Amino acid sequence: AAVLALGASAGEPSLTIASRSSSIRVVSTDYAPPNKALGTARAKALGFDDRVEFHTTDAQDLSAWPDNSFDAVVGTYVLMFTPDVAQVCREVHRVLKPGSPFITTVWQPPPMVDIFGKGLMKMMLTMREEGKMPMPDPEGPQPANPCCLAHSAPDGVLGDALRGAGFVSVSAEEFAYPCTIAGRDAADVVSRTIEATPFHGDILEEGGP
Repeated sequence: AAVLALGASAGEPSLTIASRSSSIRVVSTDYAPPNKALGTARAKALGFDDRVEFHTTDAQDLSAWPDNSFDAVVGTYVLMFTPDVAQVCREVHRVLKPGSPFITTVWQPPPMVDIFGKGLMKMMLTMREEGKMPMPDPEGPQPANPCCLAHSAPDGVLGDALRGAGFVSVSAEEFAYPCTIAGRDAADVVSRTIEATPFHGDILEEGGP
């Protein structure tokens, strides 16, 4: 079975999917160029380098693959960061074999997600109040809202985009799970958390961690 993973960063959930069966081949993609080398190294270390390949790819343009290429497509927390969600859905539908599934996840509003409401967003606001991170430029473009697709399927923006792309059966399920960030100590965990956020560059420019 051939699986396409969109926005899979440095290899997740691609490597987890590959670990489930030796018959699965995964094409792991991400928009950030450094993740290709990171993912390739992780796959080799785990012994999956013969079954997982990595590409730097914009989810809105899957022209590197012909129609009907994949048995499944997964997109973990990627659609809310793409400017044209409908285009992503059309491209996914095109590269999928007829009747094959597209499984995707999006974030819920911050108050419903502890790592956001009680963690990341609170941390960002505190750093801005202390002058350790710049305030958004009121004259510049609005920052991306990673929760913009919450509650938008099966009815809403995401549901409409999926049906418009040709997906016939669109359903949604809400689930919660623990999020664990490994680290040597509390300071290391915080550092790793910050590195994984879109704010990392801004924080470094302000002299932060």
